[in-house]
Amino acid sequence: MTHKNYFEIEADNTYELGLQKGKLFGESLLQSLNEERKGKVWSEYVRRSREYLTPTEKVFPELVAELKGYAHGAGTSFEELWTLNLLDELTQDVQEKCTTFVTNNGFLVAHNEDWSADAEDELCVLKRTIGDATTLELFYVNTLGGNAISINSHGILQAINSLNHYDHQMGIPKCVVARWLSDTSAPERDLEMLGRLRRASGFHHVIVNSLGNVWSVECSAKSHIITTPAIPFVHTNHYLMPEMAVLEGNSNRFGTFGRLSRASENVSETMSIEKARKILGDSSQGKRRSIHSNRTIGGMIVDVDHMQAMVWLRRESKKGWLSYEMN
Repeated sequence: MTHKNYFEIEADNTYELGLQKGKLFGESLLQSLNEERKGKVWSEYVRRSREYLTPTEKVFPELVAELKGYAHGAGTSFEELWTLNLLDELTQDVQEKCTTFVTNNGFLVAHNEDWSADAEDELCVLKRTIGDATTLELFYVNTLGGNAISINSHGILQAINSLNHYDHQMGIPKCVVARWLSDTSAPERDLEMLGRLRRASGFHHVIVNSLGNVWSVECSAKSHIITTPAIPFVHTNHYLMPEMAVLEGNSNRFGTFGRLSRASENVSETMSIEKARKILGDSSQGKRRSIHSNRTIGGMIVDVDHMQAMVWLRRESKKGWLSYEMN
């Protein structure tokens, strides 16, 4: 059994992948753009988003090509789709989201995807294949993807947590960086390259490889720190490294410290998938501030060693947790 909102796409290149995304999700994209166009600042956002395009095309032309294919497939404007992907950069109105933990010597990773309640209809399960490389992810329609949790056929997992910081600059958007890293086959090589990128802003990235090696990457626009944390490891929506924490503002708006504390108290060195599900379902701190809150719209638990994922979607909550394999 799979979710109704489960999709598979195979393509030879990123433009073709985008073209198929546009055909699959074009109706949703057009609805989103029609809503945004009603706003008085939309034309200004479109203008400002153009400035981010040049640095991105220089480094990641294939990802820009994917969005061009997406827009073409949906029959709409690339510039507006690009702008839609950059709203976090343009508004800098970050809504803290998500709880991630790693246990079982790096081979079990659990992640709750939190956003606004009305975003549940934008989240689905996507398996995308380009050539001989496949990625399974929680996917927000109208995006490049890679900005929630994913595992690829190289055995590399990435989970994303939003962060607040004040050192924004013109550069490559964090959504592009996240998608690029979701496809990595060599984390150590690409994390070294990450330090050379001119980034517009930053996420927290948890990256795990097939050997159970774990990297925690806390980024802002101009700074980043990469650590190999002890397991079990938990991260929410604030910087753990003191050197990075000085860059953030008020991060406790939606209970990030409480979620970190609650998860850390309950995650053990070894645990079952059932226990991981129980932690992701913890609502003991109320509707707004719990690990599972009124903003939790999806979840994924990945057995990295066996390349298996359990997925829960709020929009299909009656189906519970369903299993997917990356074979």
